[in-house]
Amino acid sequence: MVIGGVIFAFSGETILGLLEMSLSIILVGLFVPLLMGLYGKPKSELSGVLAIVLGAIFWLLRELMEGVFLPITKAASNTGLNYAEFVQNEHGGILYLIAVFPSAICGVAASFVGYWIGQRKVE
Repeated sequence: MVIGGVIFAFSGETILGLLEMSLSIILVGLFVPLLMGLYGKPKSELSGVLAIVLGAIFWLLRELMEGVFLPITKAASNTGLNYAEFVQNEHGGILYLIAVFPSAICGVAASFVGYWIGQRKVE
């Protein structure tokens, strides 16, 4: 945990970027288990753990896709392309479908899927 915090702190982000990142982690990791724990019918701890793990993993993968694996080039950003249009022009296919949605949406969707898988494993 501490090592991850130090890595994020030295990533070169501004304080607002770090705040946004920490709030996104809370959203993708804790929103679905809290929501389903309050209003759903929880059956086991597995569904909550899977929701947290899958949400965080998919959020991180989407963040790494935009920042490390497929970063937008300076020439493309100067032409006014957003990230999804850049990925569609350069790579297309399934990567475009992933790039359309922000990382927080991908993480929350994966969290719901993890919760659903955990509920199915109990039955």
